[in-house]
Amino acid sequence: MKFSDSTLYNANLLKFICLGWFSSFALKVISLTVGWQIYTKTGSPLALGLIGLIQFAPQFFLILPAGVLADKYDRKYLLIICNLIQVFVSAFLLFYSIYYIDTGSIIPIYLILILHGIAMSLEGPSSFAVLPNLVDKDIFPRAVSYVNFFDEFGALFGPIIAGLLIAYIDKWVYAVALISFMISTVSAISLPNLKNEFKEIERVTLKVLLSGFVYVWRSKIVLGTMAIDIVAMLFSSIMGMLPIFALDILNIGPEGLGVLRAMPSIGALCAAMMLSQLPPINYPGRVLIYSIIIFGFATIVFFIIYVIMDIAYCTIYLWGFRYGEYEY
Repeated sequence: MKFSDSTLYNANLLKFICLGWFSSFALKVISLTVGWQIYTKTGSPLALGLIGLIQFAPQFFLILPAGVLADKYDRKYLLIICNLIQVFVSAFLLFYSIYYIDTGSIIPIYLILILHGIAMSLEGPSSFAVLPNLVDKDIFPRAVSYVNFFDEFGALFGPIIAGLLIAYIDKWVYAVALISFMISTVSAISLPNLKNEFKEIERVTLKVLLSGFVYVWRSKIVLGTMAIDIVAMLFSSIMGMLPIFALDILNIGPEGLGVLRAMPSIGALCAAMMLSQLPPINYPGRVLIYSIIIFGFATIVFFIIYVIMDIAYCTIYLWGFRYGEYEY
Protein backbone atom coordinates (compact mmCIF):
# COMPACT_ATOMS: atom_id res chain seq x y z
CA MET A 1 0.00 0.00 0.00
CA LYS A 2 1.36 3.42 -0.97
CA PHE A 3 1.64 6.10 1.69
CA SER A 4 -0.69 8.26 -0.40
CA ASP A 5 -3.37 5.63 0.17
CA SER A 6 -2.72 5.43 3.90
CA THR A 7 -5.23 6.56 6.50
CA LEU A 8 -2.53 8.74 8.05
CA TYR A 9 -2.23 10.73 4.81
CA ASN A 10 -5.50 12.46 5.73
CA ALA A 11 -4.41 15.99 6.73
CA ASN A 12 -7.41 16.60 8.98
CA LEU A 13 -6.78 13.31 10.78
CA LEU A 14 -3.16 14.29 11.36
CA LYS A 15 -4.28 17.61 12.86
CA PHE A 16 -6.71 15.78 15.13
CA ILE A 17 -4.02 13.30 16.17
CA CYS A 18 -1.70 16.21 16.96
CA LEU A 19 -4.45 17.79 19.04
CA GLY A 20 -5.08 14.59 20.95
CA TRP A 21 -1.41 13.67 21.41
CA PHE A 22 -0.25 16.94 22.91
CA SER A 23 -3.41 17.26 25.00
CA SER A 24 -3.03 13.74 26.39
CA PHE A 25 0.67 14.32 27.02
CA ALA A 26 0.03 17.56 28.92
CA LEU A 27 -2.80 16.05 30.96
CA LYS A 28 -0.51 13.25 32.14
CA VAL A 29 2.24 15.72 32.97
CA ILE A 30 -0.12 17.80 35.10
CA SER A 31 -1.68 14.75 36.76
CA LEU A 32 1.64 13.28 37.84
CA THR A 33 3.26 16.59 38.82
CA VAL A 34 0.34 17.80 40.92
CA GLY A 35 0.10 14.47 42.73
CA TRP A 36 3.83 14.46 43.48
CA GLN A 37 3.78 18.09 44.62
CA ILE A 38 0.80 17.68 46.92
CA TYR A 39 2.10 14.53 48.57
CA THR A 40 5.68 15.74 49.04
CA LYS A 41 4.35 18.96 50.60
CA THR A 42 1.69 17.44 52.88
CA GLY A 43 2.58 13.76 53.26
CA SER A 44 -1.16 13.15 53.51
CA PRO A 45 -2.92 10.37 51.55
CA LEU A 46 -6.16 12.27 52.10
CA ALA A 47 -4.78 15.37 50.39
CA LEU A 48 -3.64 13.15 47.54
CA GLY A 49 -7.03 11.46 47.27
CA LEU A 50 -8.79 14.83 47.11
CA ILE A 51 -7.06 15.48 43.79
CA GLY A 52 -8.92 12.58 42.19
CA LEU A 53 -12.20 13.61 43.80
CA ILE A 54 -11.87 17.21 42.64
CA GLN A 55 -11.14 16.12 39.08
CA PHE A 56 -13.88 13.47 39.06
CA ALA A 57 -16.64 15.71 40.45
CA PRO A 58 -16.89 18.02 37.39
CA GLN A 59 -16.98 15.00 35.08
CA PHE A 60 -19.81 13.49 37.13
CA PHE A 61 -21.94 16.62 37.25
CA LEU A 62 -21.26 17.65 33.65
CA ILE A 63 -21.74 14.23 32.09
CA LEU A 64 -25.16 15.26 30.72
CA PRO A 65 -24.60 18.97 29.86
CA ALA A 66 -21.29 18.23 28.13
CA GLY A 67 -22.93 15.99 25.54
CA VAL A 68 -25.71 18.50 24.87
CA LEU A 69 -23.21 21.33 24.42
CA ALA A 70 -21.27 19.19 21.95
CA ASP A 71 -24.49 18.68 19.97
CA LYS A 72 -25.73 22.26 20.12
CA TYR A 73 -22.59 24.30 19.55
CA ASP A 74 -19.68 24.15 17.13
CA ARG A 75 -17.42 21.37 18.41
CA LYS A 76 -14.32 22.93 16.91
CA TYR A 77 -14.77 26.08 18.99
CA LEU A 78 -15.55 24.04 22.08
CA LEU A 79 -12.22 22.25 21.63
CA ILE A 80 -10.46 25.57 21.21
CA ILE A 81 -12.06 27.02 24.36
CA CYS A 82 -11.29 23.94 26.44
CA ASN A 83 -7.64 23.95 25.37
CA LEU A 84 -7.35 27.67 26.08
CA ILE A 85 -8.66 26.96 29.58
CA GLN A 86 -5.99 24.29 29.96
CA VAL A 87 -3.36 26.81 28.84
CA PHE A 88 -4.52 29.11 31.64
CA VAL A 89 -4.51 26.23 34.15
CA SER A 90 -0.94 25.27 33.18
CA ALA A 91 0.22 28.88 33.40
CA PHE A 92 -1.34 29.28 36.84
CA LEU A 93 0.22 26.06 38.15
CA LEU A 94 3.60 27.15 36.81
CA PHE A 95 3.32 30.60 38.41
CA TYR A 96 1.99 29.35 41.75
CA SER A 97 4.54 26.55 42.00
CA ILE A 98 7.46 28.90 41.40
CA TYR A 99 6.43 31.69 43.78
CA TYR A 100 4.00 30.33 46.38
CA ILE A 101 3.99 26.53 46.73
CA ASP A 102 6.74 26.41 49.36
CA THR A 103 5.08 28.85 51.76
CA GLY A 104 1.49 29.04 50.52
CA SER A 105 -1.60 26.86 50.82
CA ILE A 106 -2.52 24.00 48.50
CA ILE A 107 -6.13 25.22 48.30
CA PRO A 108 -5.50 27.37 45.17
CA ILE A 109 -4.18 24.23 43.46
CA TYR A 110 -7.41 22.42 44.32
CA LEU A 111 -9.46 25.34 43.00
CA ILE A 112 -7.61 25.49 39.69
CA LEU A 113 -7.98 21.71 39.36
CA ILE A 114 -11.76 22.20 39.41
CA LEU A 115 -11.41 24.37 36.30
CA HIS A 116 -9.05 21.74 34.91
CA GLY A 117 -11.69 19.04 35.47
CA ILE A 118 -14.42 21.16 33.87
CA ALA A 119 -12.32 21.65 30.73
CA MET A 120 -11.62 17.91 30.51
CA SER A 121 -15.32 17.13 30.98
CA LEU A 122 -16.41 19.46 28.18
CA GLU A 123 -13.63 18.50 25.80
CA GLY A 124 -14.29 14.75 25.90
CA PRO A 125 -17.69 14.60 24.13
CA SER A 126 -16.67 17.20 21.56
CA SER A 127 -13.45 15.33 20.80
CA PHE A 128 -15.26 12.00 20.39
CA ALA A 129 -17.85 13.58 18.09
CA VAL A 130 -15.36 15.40 15.86
CA LEU A 131 -13.58 12.43 14.32
CA PRO A 132 -16.55 11.11 12.25
CA ASN A 133 -16.70 14.53 10.55
CA LEU A 134 -13.02 14.41 9.59
CA VAL A 135 -12.69 11.05 7.84
CA ASP A 136 -14.77 8.91 5.50
CA LYS A 137 -16.86 6.07 6.87
CA ASP A 138 -14.78 3.37 5.20
CA ILE A 139 -11.61 4.37 7.07
CA PHE A 140 -13.28 5.45 10.32
CA PRO A 141 -12.59 2.23 12.33
CA ARG A 142 -8.90 2.33 11.48
CA ALA A 143 -8.77 6.08 12.12
CA VAL A 144 -10.15 5.46 15.64
CA SER A 145 -7.41 2.91 16.25
CA TYR A 146 -4.73 5.34 15.09
CA VAL A 147 -6.13 8.12 17.29
CA ASN A 148 -6.20 5.81 20.32
CA PHE A 149 -2.68 4.66 19.52
CA PHE A 150 -1.23 8.17 19.45
CA ASP A 151 -3.26 9.26 22.49
CA GLU A 152 -1.79 6.38 24.46
CA PHE A 153 1.62 7.28 23.06
CA GLY A 154 1.21 10.71 24.64
CA ALA A 155 -0.08 9.16 27.85
CA LEU A 156 2.98 6.90 27.84
CA PHE A 157 5.63 9.58 27.48
CA GLY A 158 3.83 12.18 29.59
CA PRO A 159 4.47 10.55 33.00
CA ILE A 160 7.99 9.38 32.12
CA ILE A 161 9.10 12.80 30.89
CA ALA A 162 7.29 14.50 33.80
CA GLY A 163 9.11 12.28 36.30
CA LEU A 164 12.49 13.06 34.75
CA LEU A 165 11.73 16.77 34.56
CA ILE A 166 10.58 16.89 38.18
CA ALA A 167 13.92 15.41 39.19
CA TYR A 168 15.94 17.92 37.15
CA ILE A 169 13.94 21.14 36.73
CA ASP A 170 11.38 20.66 39.52
CA LYS A 171 8.52 23.17 39.26
CA TRP A 172 9.32 24.25 35.69
CA VAL A 173 7.80 20.99 34.46
CA TYR A 174 4.50 22.86 34.12
CA ALA A 175 6.09 24.88 31.31
CA VAL A 176 6.18 21.69 29.24
CA ALA A 177 2.45 21.19 29.82
CA LEU A 178 1.83 24.84 28.93
CA ILE A 179 3.66 24.54 25.60
CA SER A 180 1.89 21.25 24.83
CA PHE A 181 -1.55 22.78 25.41
CA MET A 182 -0.58 25.73 23.20
CA ILE A 183 0.27 23.30 20.40
CA SER A 184 -3.01 21.42 20.89
CA THR A 185 -4.88 24.75 20.76
CA VAL A 186 -3.23 25.64 17.45
CA SER A 187 -4.13 22.16 16.15
CA ALA A 188 -7.77 22.70 17.14
CA ILE A 189 -7.79 26.09 15.40
CA SER A 190 -6.41 24.50 12.22
CA LEU A 191 -9.26 21.98 11.99
CA PRO A 192 -11.84 22.65 9.27
CA ASN A 193 -15.26 23.99 10.11
CA LEU A 194 -17.36 20.98 11.05
CA LYS A 195 -20.95 20.19 10.28
CA ASN A 196 -23.20 19.67 13.29
CA GLU A 197 -26.33 17.64 12.62
CA PHE A 198 -27.96 18.66 15.91
CA LYS A 199 -27.85 22.42 15.50
CA GLU A 200 -31.65 22.42 15.56
CA ILE A 201 -31.52 22.25 19.36
CA GLU A 202 -32.79 25.74 20.12
CA ARG A 203 -32.92 25.61 23.90
CA VAL A 204 -31.25 23.41 26.47
CA THR A 205 -34.05 21.98 28.61
CA LEU A 206 -34.22 19.25 31.22
CA LYS A 207 -35.73 16.92 28.63
CA VAL A 208 -32.81 17.55 26.30
CA LEU A 209 -30.31 17.03 29.11
CA LEU A 210 -31.88 13.72 30.09
CA SER A 211 -32.29 12.46 26.53
CA GLY A 212 -28.84 10.91 26.52
CA PHE A 213 -29.46 9.24 29.87
CA VAL A 214 -32.79 7.89 28.64
CA TYR A 215 -31.11 6.47 25.54
CA VAL A 216 -28.42 4.77 27.62
CA TRP A 217 -31.04 3.39 30.03
CA ARG A 218 -33.08 1.91 27.21
CA SER A 219 -30.02 0.49 25.43
CA LYS A 220 -29.13 -2.29 27.83
CA ILE A 221 -25.93 -3.18 25.98
CA VAL A 222 -24.63 0.37 26.27
CA LEU A 223 -25.82 0.63 29.90
CA GLY A 224 -24.14 -2.62 30.90
CA THR A 225 -20.89 -1.73 29.16
CA MET A 226 -20.73 1.71 30.77
CA ALA A 227 -21.66 0.34 34.21
CA ILE A 228 -18.94 -2.30 34.08
CA ASP A 229 -16.33 0.21 32.98
CA ILE A 230 -17.31 2.84 35.57
CA VAL A 231 -17.39 0.37 38.47
CA ALA A 232 -14.05 -1.13 37.46
CA MET A 233 -12.32 2.23 37.14
CA LEU A 234 -13.95 3.76 40.23
CA PHE A 235 -13.18 0.97 42.69
CA SER A 236 -10.08 -0.64 41.20
CA SER A 237 -7.92 2.26 40.04
CA ILE A 238 -4.70 2.70 42.00
CA MET A 239 -3.14 5.43 39.86
CA GLY A 240 -3.93 8.24 42.28
CA MET A 241 -2.05 6.54 45.11
CA LEU A 242 1.14 5.86 43.18
CA PRO A 243 3.05 8.82 44.73
CA ILE A 244 2.71 7.05 48.10
CA PHE A 245 4.26 3.88 46.69
CA ALA A 246 7.02 5.78 44.90
CA LEU A 247 7.98 7.94 47.88
CA ASP A 248 7.28 5.90 51.01
CA ILE A 249 7.33 2.25 49.96
CA LEU A 250 9.55 1.77 46.91
CA ASN A 251 11.75 4.87 47.38
CA ILE A 252 12.17 5.33 43.64
CA GLY A 253 11.68 9.10 43.37
CA PRO A 254 9.81 11.03 40.68
CA GLU A 255 11.58 9.18 37.87
CA GLY A 256 10.31 5.84 39.15
CA LEU A 257 6.87 7.34 39.69
CA GLY A 258 6.80 8.38 36.04
CA VAL A 259 7.65 4.84 34.96
CA LEU A 260 4.97 3.38 37.26
CA ARG A 261 2.38 5.79 35.91
CA ALA A 262 3.36 5.02 32.32
CA MET A 263 3.07 1.23 32.59
CA PRO A 264 -0.73 1.12 31.98
CA SER A 265 -0.21 3.21 28.86
CA ILE A 266 2.37 0.73 27.60
CA GLY A 267 -0.23 -2.02 27.84
CA ALA A 268 -2.89 0.17 26.22
CA LEU A 269 -0.42 1.13 23.48
CA CYS A 270 0.26 -2.51 22.66
CA ALA A 271 -3.47 -3.20 22.55
CA ALA A 272 -4.06 -0.20 20.25
CA MET A 273 -1.30 -1.38 17.91
CA MET A 274 -2.89 -4.82 17.66
CA LEU A 275 -6.41 -3.44 17.16
CA SER A 276 -5.23 -1.09 14.39
CA GLN A 277 -4.07 -4.09 12.36
CA LEU A 278 -6.72 -6.68 13.25
CA PRO A 279 -10.15 -7.01 11.61
CA PRO A 280 -13.22 -6.00 13.65
CA ILE A 281 -13.75 -8.11 16.76
CA ASN A 282 -16.63 -10.57 16.35
CA TYR A 283 -17.53 -10.86 20.04
CA PRO A 284 -16.66 -7.51 21.67
CA GLY A 285 -18.77 -8.28 24.74
CA ARG A 286 -16.66 -11.29 25.63
CA VAL A 287 -13.46 -9.36 25.03
CA LEU A 288 -14.72 -6.63 27.38
CA ILE A 289 -15.44 -9.15 30.13
CA TYR A 290 -12.04 -10.79 29.72
CA SER A 291 -10.38 -7.37 29.82
CA ILE A 292 -12.17 -6.45 33.06
CA ILE A 293 -11.10 -9.77 34.61
CA ILE A 294 -7.48 -9.14 33.68
CA PHE A 295 -7.77 -5.59 35.02
CA GLY A 296 -9.11 -6.82 38.35
CA PHE A 297 -6.52 -9.59 38.57
CA ALA A 298 -3.69 -7.09 37.99
CA THR A 299 -5.08 -4.84 40.74
CA ILE A 300 -5.25 -7.78 43.17
CA VAL A 301 -1.68 -8.83 42.36
CA PHE A 302 -0.48 -5.25 42.95
CA PHE A 303 -2.18 -5.26 46.36
CA ILE A 304 -0.76 -8.69 47.22
CA ILE A 305 2.76 -7.48 46.44
CA TYR A 306 2.17 -4.49 48.72
CA VAL A 307 0.96 -6.79 51.52
CA ILE A 308 3.89 -9.17 51.00
CA MET A 309 6.29 -6.25 51.34
CA ASP A 310 4.65 -5.27 54.64
CA ILE A 311 4.89 -8.87 55.84
CA ALA A 312 8.55 -8.94 54.84
CA TYR A 313 9.23 -5.77 56.84
CA CYS A 314 7.44 -7.24 59.88
CA THR A 315 9.32 -10.53 59.51
CA ILE A 316 12.68 -8.76 59.37
CA TYR A 317 11.67 -6.70 62.40
CA LEU A 318 10.78 -9.85 64.36
CA TRP A 319 14.01 -11.49 63.23
CA GLY A 320 15.96 -8.49 64.47
CA PHE A 321 13.96 -8.44 67.70
CA ARG A 322 14.75 -12.09 68.32
CA TYR A 323 18.39 -11.59 67.37
CA GLY A 324 18.60 -8.77 69.90
CA GLU A 325 17.37 -11.11 72.62
CA TYR A 326 20.25 -13.50 71.91
CA GLU A 327 22.75 -10.64 72.15
CA TYR A 328 21.51 -9.67 75.58
